[in-house]
Amino acid sequence: MPFNTRSQRQLASLRRMREWHLDQALRAKVDGKKQEADFHFRYYDLLGPAVEVPQRGDRD
Repeated sequence: MPFNTRSQRQLASLRRMREWHLDQALRAKVDGKKQEADFHFRYYDLLGPAVEVPQRGDRD
């Protein structure tokens, strides 16, 4: 699939969602809400592979 404007927008949306989960996880951790922090950290980790697109030079 070609890397078009739509796929760029989708990646940007996933990146924003991932950053939101990180922000929520850190806030929950500071507030002492371990279960909530774990939930958001889990989703932050799960979204990582979806937004970490290898650059042309990174492929071996």
